[in-house]
Amino acid sequence: MEIELSDAISFFAILVSVGTVIYQMINDRKLNAINLEAEYFKEIYGKYLLYEIPNARKRLQFINKTLSGQKNLMGILNEIRHDSIYFLYTDKKFYENIKFLTQDLEDYLANCANISFSLENQEVVFNEIQEKLENIYDTLIKKKQVIFEVYHLLFLIYKSYLPAPCSQVAYLSPQIGHFSSLHP
Repeated sequence: MEIELSDAISFFAILVSVGTVIYQMINDRKLNAINLEAEYFKEIYGKYLLYEIPNARKRLQFINKTLSGQKNLMGILNEIRHDSIYFLYTDKKFYENIKFLTQDLEDYLANCANISFSLENQEVVFNEIQEKLENIYDTLIKKKQVIFEVYHLLFLIYKSYLPAPCSQVAYLSPQIGHFSSLHP
């Protein structure tokens, strides 16, 4: 039994089609996982970054040379750690980093309680709190950027494997080696 060239080409085309379908399924799963992580990230951290941390930071003040209003911010930092547990299983390095940063600021706020600060030291305390908050924001924003960059990259790869518009598609006609467009 002799295999004709057209049969071999047909078989090869079927293999390519099956491979493309499998590749698209794998990319779809990756895109869905990243999209889910992006949604989860937004759900967890959106309210903290935009509302809760800034509002709690506004409440920090010195009354009679003693820092007050830190309990609200400390509670929010604790909630962030608790809500970040998802990343313990998906991105342990990120989880450990955010856990450390939030705990560090919470410990700093707790250590400032019941201490009398001079006017100069009050400024130092606020600057230290600001720096620690900026580190938390930087870490969260970098994680968000990584999620969206990976999503965008996978989307571009996926998009590059989608078929071209029919008017631009060429096909191999039964006469071997003869290409023609679908629309003459």
